[in-house]
Amino acid sequence: MKSFEVNWDKFNAQLSPILLRKKLLFAFLKATTAPLWTIYRYFIANRTETIFILRYDTSKGNLERALNIRFETGTAIYVVNSDVYIDETVYLSETEIVHIPFYLGAITDLTSIKRQYIDDTLYLDFYIDAKTVIDDFIIMVPLAVDAVFHDEIVRFAQLFTLPGFRFRIQTY
Repeated sequence: MKSFEVNWDKFNAQLSPILLRKKLLFAFLKATTAPLWTIYRYFIANRTETIFILRYDTSKGNLERALNIRFETGTAIYVVNSDVYIDETVYLSETEIVHIPFYLGAITDLTSIKRQYIDDTLYLDFYIDAKTVIDDFIIMVPLAVDAVFHDEIVRFAQLFTLPGFRFRIQTY
């Protein structure tokens, strides 16, 4: 955007009076405005990064596209759903134990559960092992890219992940 572009030579020339514009004064003004120029570079880099992040939303396709553009991998990084199928034990009561398949932490088959109605309300007691953490999606990253940029990929993917969603990075 034109409003944030600064020509530092013209800026230094505007700071000096016309009659005193010499090479020594320009060198002094350049040294004086160097910290301001450094802050300006940080501002432009932050602005560019913010504009890049705001171009994408939290969908998995946009996350995949943003990761590939950010880490310049072409189409090497891709996102897949975590199709994890876990057999868990569900405790209906202290004496009844039913083995029910869970898909991403949700019950897939309610027909094998004995339903207990008390006052027209269905009560089911479930025991889900806290050690079994299921990821919502998996980011597939080439081994060479992961070895160099692992922490940056995690931080960057967290920007596009909704709260409550979990992901993991897997190399190939």
